[in-house]
Amino acid sequence: MVAGGSLHRPANRPLGPAGTRPPADPAALQKQLDRVVEAGTPGVVGLVRTGERTWQGASGLGDLRATGPPEPVTGSGSAA
Repeated sequence: MVAGGSLHRPANRPLGPAGTRPPADPAALQKQLDRVVEAGTPGVVGLVRTGERTWQGASGLGDLRATGPPEPVTGSGSAA
């Protein structure tokens, strides 16, 4: 089973000049992933691209039989 969701920019964080977004705060993004797991999802991964910068994070379990966090899939593959 695969569940999806998204993390949203808070309404009080306006877009910057010409519609660009301010840089993402890695600690805040990780806390959002942790909250998804605390709410009952076994595991979650996140990927944020801002210009040339990329942030990846994970929380929970990637395999319910494993003991480590899920790992992001890179490339053009899809989760099944």
